[in-house]
Amino acid sequence: MIRMFFIRYDRCSTTTGVNMSAALWSWFLAITLSIVFIGGCKNESAENQAKVPPTPPTGSSTHVTPSSGTQETIKTQPSSRSAKTDASHGTLFVDMYASTPGTRIGILHTANMMGELYDCGCNVNPLGGLARRVQWVRDRAVKWHSMLILDAGDALAEQSTFVEGDDPQVIQDRAKVILEAYKALGVEAMNVGDRDLALGTPALMELARSSTIPFVSANILRANDQQPVFVPHVIVEKSGAKIGVFGLVTPNYEKRTEHETVHGIQIADPVTTAEQQVQTLKAAGAQIIICIAQMTPDEELDLADKVKGITAILGSDTPGAQHVPEIRHGTYIVDGSEKGKHVSALTLIVRDGEKPYEFVDPSRRKSLTDKLSMLTQRIQERSEVIAKIGDDPARSANLKWAQQTLAQARAEHQTVQMELEELPEVDPNHSSLLIYDFIEIPSHLPEDPSVVESIAALAAKHPRLQKTKPTTTASP
Repeated sequence: MIRMFFIRYDRCSTTTGVNMSAALWSWFLAITLSIVFIGGCKNESAENQAKVPPTPPTGSSTHVTPSSGTQETIKTQPSSRSAKTDASHGTLFVDMYASTPGTRIGILHTANMMGELYDCGCNVNPLGGLARRVQWVRDRAVKWHSMLILDAGDALAEQSTFVEGDDPQVIQDRAKVILEAYKALGVEAMNVGDRDLALGTPALMELARSSTIPFVSANILRANDQQPVFVPHVIVEKSGAKIGVFGLVTPNYEKRTEHETVHGIQIADPVTTAEQQVQTLKAAGAQIIICIAQMTPDEELDLADKVKGITAILGSDTPGAQHVPEIRHGTYIVDGSEKGKHVSALTLIVRDGEKPYEFVDPSRRKSLTDKLSMLTQRIQERSEVIAKIGDDPARSANLKWAQQTLAQARAEHQTVQMELEELPEVDPNHSSLLIYDFIEIPSHLPEDPSVVESIAALAAKHPRLQKTKPTTTASP
């Protein structure tokens, strides 16, 4: 509009008086119409923002006051925790059940961060960032009565062994900054992954001693006496519920032999270890049992098939995004994505007096329906790719990829369709609920200033840790 004004003004200065008057009148009319148009857009935007999904009926819940440990009954009202739209993500599942009776316990986890301090540096829609994740959790803590924040492993190091040119002091200093940020985040246990073991057992033990965060692993043992190197499990109490957390690492990784030989450790069988941990935690009074695991997806499924009594397996070794939990024999399996690009949020809505807890997922039907739509679209896209390639021998590699991914999509589509058909209806007012949100951390969100300052000081000390990746504005 400003540019249009100057164009008109220049033209007016070279015309006769009559033409100047006409030009000024034209300019005034354009300004007026623009104001009307912008006002209309604002009103329409306000109407769209006001449209939020309906909330479930209100009720009452029991909340344990942290300072006294006593219970008080609070009335759940659809106020600040109602199904309001999160400015960054739309309406989350946890928001949709904000008024459902019961106590909301948020179990948030990240995984596979691999020492990443910044966003992923992706050319499109960069996600993540240590300082950004800390601020995101802090800003949204009100969604839950209490939170348990965990890391499932591979937080501290980029790879499972050092390579030539790596400076151990750089890696140690970076690990300390990450642990300080995790302290600010409120992490209460972190699993030891195979990449973390690259720092060496003595260095990890020293970091564990200097940190307030327990390093948890039940199957990393000392070779000489078969005792755990780290704390095998922790028990925490959240809103009156005792939650047992134990850690596991896969025995099947490339540098296992090197780590066992150099560091004097032994990786025990995860299934046998998990059985022992479940028994121990139940005997200690744990009502909810969480396994934080740096294991492959197949190993997690095998664990759920063979070990009963685990409420959820929070995994680490899947690089992609898992938006819908796997459920095996009542155990929920969710994996965080790599480099801190997402937060995995498992919300338990606990019914007053219900023990042992048996959870159902009221959002699963919608999650599976969304996944079915995505798979249908993928099947169509892959079929179109195959038709376009035809018999072109120069594109045989592309054809093989398209055929493989098409077969995978069709098999997964059939599995999801069968589960949808057999899925029972859930009454959210008469069950303890488990709700899952897999949440992006986009680059336009605010960052925690203290973590930003710590990262900047680290990068000043070790220039190789300065951010050099390209960044772009996140996609809407």
